Amino acid sequence: MKSVRYVALIVAAAVALTGCATTSEFVNMWKSPNWAGPALTNVLIVFASKDTLHRRGYEDAMALQLRAKGLKAVQSYTVLPDDRIDKEAIARLVKEGGYDGVIAARLSGVSQEQNYVPGYVSAVPYYGGWGGWYGGWYGAVYEPGYMTTTTIARVETQVWQVNVTEPAMIWTGMSETVDPQQTKNVAGEIAEVTIETLQKAGVLPAGK
Repeated sequence: MKSVRYVALIVAAAVALTGCATTSEFVNMWKSPNWAGPALTNVLIVFASKDTLHRRGYEDAMALQLRAKGLKAVQSYTVLPDDRIDKEAIARLVKEGGYDGVIAARLSGVSQEQNYVPGYVSAVPYYGGWGGWYGGWYGAVYEPGYMTTTTIARVETQVWQVNVTEPAMIWTGMSETVDPQQTKNVAGEIAEVTIETLQKAGVLPAGK
């Protein structure tokens, strides 16, 4: 009986945690109506942050996935030190590097939301008593309600076309990542969602 109750509690706990997986998605997007392509194939990746770990993690993840799709991508930190990232330095890199686009991102903010998860009663089969011939009695295990804290990290992404006389922003969007601390590769997840979104928008080549 104890083993059955133990298994039932494990299953109940797993169900309760199902909705806690990390997710990233874009919740707001804009694309320039004046831009008609072509899609970008040689980009500079910039994550504007004084945090070296965040900057390099994002830029590495984006560059790795873009290259896997056959595109050219360079992390800005490989050619621009952390303490010298500014508009003038980026403009110089763009001019010297022959890029057709820049994908720039920054952490816009982090917020927390609290939610109440109500309690529930789960049935636990009990075998061995009288009447066991028809399947046994069912006892009940009550799991009390509890509060959960959801962390939401927002990243603003801008895409600029730079191989023209007047560089212009052609796309921008705001993504939200839920509970980023629950994954070991949050930068990889954000990069994957960002690239897929840009492909659907025609900013990056589709089907690669």
